[in-house]
Amino acid sequence: MSLTIDPSAQALLQGALEPGEALQWADRPRAWAYIAPPRLVMGLGLLWAAFDSFYVAGAFGPGVAVGPRQDALLRLLALHVLPLGLLLGWPLLRWLAWRRAAYAITGRRVVVRQGLLGALRATALDQVEAVGLSVGGPAFGVGHVTLRLAPPAKDLHFRSVDDAYHVAKLARGMSGAESPSPIQEGKPQA
Repeated sequence: MSLTIDPSAQALLQGALEPGEALQWADRPRAWAYIAPPRLVMGLGLLWAAFDSFYVAGAFGPGVAVGPRQDALLRLLALHVLPLGLLLGWPLLRWLAWRRAAYAITGRRVVVRQGLLGALRATALDQVEAVGLSVGGPAFGVGHVTLRLAPPAKDLHFRSVDDAYHVAKLARGMSGAESPSPIQEGKPQA
């Protein structure tokens, strides 16, 4: 399978390319995999919301006299809404970050644009010491590629990319980096 250059990723990264620098691969993270909250956060948030629904119904339902107890319960309820806000706020923040996220491998560098403000990080290919890969299994079709850089630089990550195996293979081939371990399914390697 040949790797492609996604036009929207190319547009997001165009200002970051140096004169004469050619893209070998450019893509954006798959939206649903990048935006979705972790299952643990989602599960706890839904359980919390169910608890709060019963809490409100019992504390403020029909036939309950309004008094100081309800006032204190209402203040406590405000604290209980926070996890639900996180459950709903996580996808919004991740969507805003996704809109600015793009990854590329050029003939000379690795370029990553991500975050709410679209922060740009780039490093020369010869600074890549190892390339790690984690895939979510064949059913998901996405993976994470971790580029371990020479210290003191922080690692670069291509999160939730399609065809992660071929992207990692390209990064290894162009940088001369080694693979730290065999391909693993599950969480990205640190």
